[in-house]
Amino acid sequence: MPGYKKAIDKEQLAKTGKCKWRLYVSNKFRADGKPNRTSKTVGPCSEAQADKLLQKMYLEFSNQAPQNANRIRFAEFADLWLEKHSKTKSPDYHRGNTIAIKTRLNPYFGNLRLNKITADIIIDYFDELRTNGERLDGQDGSIKPGTVYWLFRILRSMLNKAKEWNYLTNNPIDNIPKEKRPKANYTVKKILEVDQLSIFLQRLFSLEESRRTIKHQLFFYIALITGCRTGEILALTFNDIDFASKTITIAKDVYDLDGHTMAQNRTKNMEPRIALFDDFCLELLRKHEGYQAAWLEKLKMKNPNNYIFIKEPRKQEHPSEAELPSRGLFYEYLQSLLQEAGLPSIDVHGLRRTTASYAENNHVPLTTIQSMLGHKNLSTTIIYLRTLNENRKKGTEILSNAYQQLMTKA
Repeated sequence: MPGYKKAIDKEQLAKTGKCKWRLYVSNKFRADGKPNRTSKTVGPCSEAQADKLLQKMYLEFSNQAPQNANRIRFAEFADLWLEKHSKTKSPDYHRGNTIAIKTRLNPYFGNLRLNKITADIIIDYFDELRTNGERLDGQDGSIKPGTVYWLFRILRSMLNKAKEWNYLTNNPIDNIPKEKRPKANYTVKKILEVDQLSIFLQRLFSLEESRRTIKHQLFFYIALITGCRTGEILALTFNDIDFASKTITIAKDVYDLDGHTMAQNRTKNMEPRIALFDDFCLELLRKHEGYQAAWLEKLKMKNPNNYIFIKEPRKQEHPSEAELPSRGLFYEYLQSLLQEAGLPSIDVHGLRRTTASYAENNHVPLTTIQSMLGHKNLSTTIIYLRTLNENRKKGTEILSNAYQQLMTKA
């Protein structure tokens, strides 16, 4: 229980078993960011009675809005939310929330008192956003549905915390009919079909061997054999590799800080996992390790973090320590390779969907695929799955044979 008691006269308590008590309880934070606390004196009574009174006091106090809660404005609460909740997430997540609040939510809701924001006001905001919302990236066109849904999720999270912290008695979004809420506008993103993946792999591994080609081959093969996220692969170090058991410890991710790629000791779902690789990947790792060691020695550059993938400095740069490359490096290389091979464009994350789909189409259990991808929920894994055209044809052939047999049956 968030409270405690203090005997005012311990001598009297020792003699009679009763005395006056000072009771203290707390409940989250006030609008000014300070702890929401109260106290009072009760008694004389026994310690058991004081405990009951403390419990009753806490239950009553926890159902009350914090002091000044009715006066807090949205912009003030947004600062609290960014500091106490969003900042506990990844740096990229926090930075995105900060930008969304400053550029989109505060201009509309900022001066409104939190408890005056109603479902109708929120509906009007998103209707206006969908109708007249301009892009903030300087490009032509209106705001995308995906951005509208992203803003809706941030606002919903903020108001849920306002309710949890007792700044609101209920979340006004709960009063919005489902059909009027912004929805995720998911498009079914493609993967490489069997013949396309064959062309891609043959093209990738027919390139003349060099330090750079081995590096790219290794990155894309790790993505395909493990299903790891791009950031998880970029954050890998040679210390994460167990060459004997052919396993990789996935426990880190990357984020962007002022144009620099930084590693963080957490994955998207906060849970480390073990990925497995094959002999082919092992050979690529060994080759890459040798090429990179020679390259670092030539540049007189140290790699104290033992990164597997390293940013290549420009000619005028002479860093003393290796840095991580940006996410865009492998994306650009992938697009160039696909274009040269006449293949449809997919992003690097598309290789993760490819891994999941090929595993499922080759009868790998869904729970195993879930574990490979590091998903908390199986429903998320299912979103990644695509049925290959080759298997659709097999399905049609099976049905055709079954129907033909039925038609000729005596």
